[in-house]
Amino acid sequence: MWIRPIFFVALALLAIGAKLPSVRLYLSGSVLFKDRPTTEHVAGLLLFVKADGRVVAGTSVRDDGTYDISFIPERQPSFDFYFAGLGHDTTFIKSFTKFESDLMTWDIEL
Repeated sequence: MWIRPIFFVALALLAIGAKLPSVRLYLSGSVLFKDRPTTEHVAGLLLFVKADGRVVAGTSVRDDGTYDISFIPERQPSFDFYFAGLGHDTTFIKSFTKFESDLMTWDIEL
């Protein structure tokens, strides 16, 4: 009696391409401008990650110049990091093709 509904649910999940989630990646660190030794002008900057032409994660830099961002990397070939904000055009920072671990610290110098 219960086998038929379970079978149809399993079949439906396979048909729509359901997949188990991967391991979430956590990045944190600080942001500084090369020509400014303090966190001046970094608060409120937007950091975001694009993969396959779409934004997969984003965050704002805090007043003390630190940030935290997380996302689940899937099978994209690369992950491109950008920043943007008032008075700053959207600017490419760095591209990653793989990550050292799922918990990383990355200090960004702009």
